[in-house]
Amino acid sequence: MSVYKRLGATDVIANTNTLLYTVPAAKSAVVSTISVCNTGIDPGTFRVAIIPGELSAISKKDHIYYDLPLAGNDTFMATIGLTMSAGYSIAVYGSSSDIVFSSFGSEVA
Repeated sequence: MSVYKRLGATDVIANTNTLLYTVPAAKSAVVSTISVCNTGIDPGTFRVAIIPGELSAISKKDHIYYDLPLAGNDTFMATIGLTMSAGYSIAVYGSSSDIVFSSFGSEVA
């Protein structure tokens, strides 16, 4: 059974990796869209990584976006269809605390 929903939402502490969403045990997920919104007036950058474990384990190969620029008062939408198994997480990072993230998709039992 699939449950379609907002999988996660978070704002970040500038220049700090933050978990956006972790697939629960005994489930898998399809992340259809990731939204990155710069709520401030100054430009910034952001990162998104798919990790198999803890935040401390992020490596270069885990990133799907790395230091992408984002203008002030602008939004980046990625419709990508990521498939993730139990225990995998989306980690996000913004150069400013004005950058906020959301993910949308479905969890499959």
